[in-house]
Amino acid sequence: MGLTPIDQQRYNFQFGGQVFYEIKNGEIAGMLDDVAYQSNTQEFWNSCVKICDEKDYRLFGSFFDGKGQPSQVSAVSHGSSTARFNGVNVINTARTI
Repeated sequence: MGLTPIDQQRYNFQFGGQVFYEIKNGEIAGMLDDVAYQSNTQEFWNSCVKICDEKDYRLFGSFFDGKGQPSQVSAVSHGSSTARFNGVNVINTARTI
């Protein structure tokens, strides 16, 4: 997946994730595939409306983290609790041939 790098000021970004669900009318409508989200730091954190507590904390990882000019790639991981963000720009990153 080609992701837009974080800008030099760490303001605009685009990231992929491992688990995304669509919520319609307050209900989970299903899991989404091939998803990335993009935003700027202020809009992103202002759109956070719910975060689960430490009982929901899970550690995930990725084999790559691409950023910078020239490109830099490394394995990364971080933990997180489930969170809900309203109004974040979610995009489909599936490749078609």
